[in-house]
Amino acid sequence: ANFREALSSLPELNDQCILIVADNDERSSNASSRPRWLYLERREIENYFLDSPSSILHAMALKTRMEDSTAEDIESELRCHADDLRNEVVWLRTRHQMQKLIDGKSFNIGRPTDNEEVNVAGMMNILEKLSNSIPELSKVEETWSESMAYVADRWDQDWKVLVPGEHLLQLLYSAHDSGYDKVKDGKVIAEHISAAKLAAIAGS
Repeated sequence: ANFREALSSLPELNDQCILIVADNDERSSNASSRPRWLYLERREIENYFLDSPSSILHAMALKTRMEDSTAEDIESELRCHADDLRNEVVWLRTRHQMQKLIDGKSFNIGRPTDNEEVNVAGMMNILEKLSNSIPELSKVEETWSESMAYVADRWDQDWKVLVPGEHLLQLLYSAHDSGYDKVKDGKVIAEHISAAKLAAIAGS
């Protein structure tokens, strides 16, 4: 709403030239029923950065000591941290499926905040606190199992697409005593990626 208000306040702006790019999250395609909206093919903009570990290393080296690290090291670290987030991917997909099941009812699971709760029991605890009158809650375990199977089938090939990219970079930076800033560090990474590489990433 704030974004729309900001756009409407701009004088004599031809809204036909506006293209709004948004995270894909759990959408099955980048198609949108809303005019001038385009959803990314991957979950978040950071997911595209994962194909260029050398650019991530470049950005990190501007903030912390990285002299002994290589792009191959960064690639390996990214995969390790991504594997740690695999249950969060299952959680996010399950949340999306549950929200579709109870469409139209007051409901918001949110994102997991404690790694120990990123499981079906943790989700059920949150759902039970929200409401005990939603019969669809009985489908949580079944939906979680389906999400686990979906993620397991795709993980080795598509982890860079499925993982929450911003959270992954936050973990990577944190492991090197630094912090990932979406605006500042994301800009450095994007600018370091070559035009040819960027075109190849965007097409993946």
